Amino acid sequence: MAEVLAHTANLQTYYSYEARKVCQHPGVAIIGRPAEAPFRQGPIQRHAGDSRRRLLERGEEGRQDILDLLAGLSPEDLEKNCHHRNGTPVTVEELLRRYVIGHLRAHAEQIAATRRVLT
Repeated sequence: MAEVLAHTANLQTYYSYEARKVCQHPGVAIIGRPAEAPFRQGPIQRHAGDSRRRLLERGEEGRQDILDLLAGLSPEDLEKNCHHRNGTPVTVEELLRRYVIGHLRAHAEQIAATRRVLT
């Protein structure tokens, strides 16, 4: 569970950075985060041992990164395009929907399923 919380906190900060990059440089390739990438695994490994309180604080910090990003985006920014590392064209809106919202929902379901098994 701690690894999932560490991951979800980091992914919000990471993708808010990527979205800002696209807004400044439309058409840029975004790296994405393959599961085995050290820059993906590093934050998970560093923070999986954090206290539950600190993990939740990091999640709130990540959420705030996304809220700050959204507050500064115009409708035009949401339509700016980039290319995922797999070559797929993606708008900023799609990036946020798929890689932040969709990803967070999947992990929320994962946590809920784990809790059901444990209780």
